[in-house]
Amino acid sequence: MKYGCVTCDNVEDSELYYGYSKNVILIMDYVYSEIKPRWMTDAEFYVLCALYRNGTSSLSKISDAGGLSPSIMTKVSVSLEGKGLVRRHVPEFNRRMSVLELTPHGMDIISDLYEKYRKVVRFCASDLTDEELDSLKEINQSIRKSVLDLN
Repeated sequence: MKYGCVTCDNVEDSELYYGYSKNVILIMDYVYSEIKPRWMTDAEFYVLCALYRNGTSSLSKISDAGGLSPSIMTKVSVSLEGKGLVRRHVPEFNRRMSVLELTPHGMDIISDLYEKYRKVVRFCASDLTDEELDSLKEINQSIRKSVLDLN
């Protein structure tokens, strides 16, 4: 192992990193320039998309799925609530849980953004087989877990 580099089928990690990071940067540049408003953070965009896809959800469920820490999730929910995009409440069936739901204004904002975002995702995945998409999901989850474990 030269300089602590790992290899994967004779491809050095620097090549894997460069290819992966370039793809991520290209996609994110497009998302930032064409989709996500400048006043919205990445975490806010993620939370709004999660609520749009899944409906009302607990803060812990959203934070677990997105790899957001509880403190970041709290900050994001307070910020989104202050912007009038979500409503946070405690359900009667579980007083220890906080739940988020989109407001009508939040639904208006995210429905348009989400459809634009989905077009980007569909375009990026258009040439991939179902097996490749499944592998990509697993790889992304593994990378996210590895990066989170570093902290």
